Amino acid sequence: MRSPSRNTTLAALAALAVTLGAAGCNRVGDDPEIGEALILATAITTAGTSVAATTTDVTATITFSVEDRNGSSDPVFNSVTFTDFTVTYSPALAAPASGVTSSVSFLVGSVGNTMTVTLIPAALKAGLAAGTVILADIRFNGADLIGRAVTFDVSVAIGMTP
Repeated sequence: MRSPSRNTTLAALAALAVTLGAAGCNRVGDDPEIGEALILATAITTAGTSVAATTTDVTATITFSVEDRNGSSDPVFNSVTFTDFTVTYSPALAAPASGVTSSVSFLVGSVGNTMTVTLIPAALKAGLAAGTVILADIRFNGADLIGRAVTFDVSVAIGMTP
């Protein structure tokens, strides 16, 4: 049996090194700049959607869980605190809205967490008719306890009622 040439052996070792390197670095959780927490929306409810309720804001309550990205995160150091949010509308209702969230930390592994956001202030409801449907795209920005960025995007369909 003939032994492989030196070039073939070196090429095989190089291919093995590239394959092992890719296998070890292909998880998002290996990026030290990205938080280990994944935010999963579990329910969205809206309130104040009646156009007749001219003094009531349209709000959305988002229920979510904080999942562990790689299965081995420390629940305290990887806890998430959201700092602000931005809302964009389709069709365009007004300029994108933004606000500050309460500075509550949500631990990795926690479920049933909620945040309530004002989507349409009562003053803007005057120009809307019953049957109007607006899509609100919300981006929550925050960080884990270590300071790594965590974002959470959710879309809410708002159906205006009489």
